[in-house]
Amino acid sequence: MKCAKGKKKKMEEVKKGDDIEENKSDGSVQIPEELE
Repeated sequence: MKCAKGKKKKMEEVKKGDDIEENKSDGSVQIPEELE
């Protein structure tokens, strides 16, 4: 996994609140990286 650092950031974003979860579903937070 070349986005190991990104994974760490994801955890921080999740800490912000469940708002990230909604964005995740939209595919505008950490989904783009997986699309690559």
